[in-house]
Amino acid sequence: MKNYSQYRVEDFVLDDYFRDWVLTKSTKCEAFWQVWIKNHPEKRGVVEEAREILLALQPEHPKINPRELEEGFREISFVYNRIIGRHKKFINRRLILLVAISLILILSVFFLC
Repeated sequence: MKNYSQYRVEDFVLDDYFRDWVLTKSTKCEAFWQVWIKNHPEKRGVVEEAREILLALQPEHPKINPRELEEGFREISFVYNRIIGRHKKFINRRLILLVAISLILILSVFFLC
């Protein structure tokens, strides 16, 4: 068993069992740490400081409502399809124009010769 009574703030921050308690809220760890803090009240401040450091280092994950996510996806799909649709129409018109010009040139060359 580790001698947590000798731990400093940085020791707690680096300790896997302590990190598990702070970051995962494990009930197994919760019971141990509550008893340990009760038996070592002089370390309460050190434990709290280490706990605050660990929590502050955690990235914040935005909570996204699945309905909002789906709505955002639909909006992006709509805009994407509108843009792609315009380009397809432009490409199709251009292709038809090129084919028509080519036919005119071929027929002109054929009739002139």
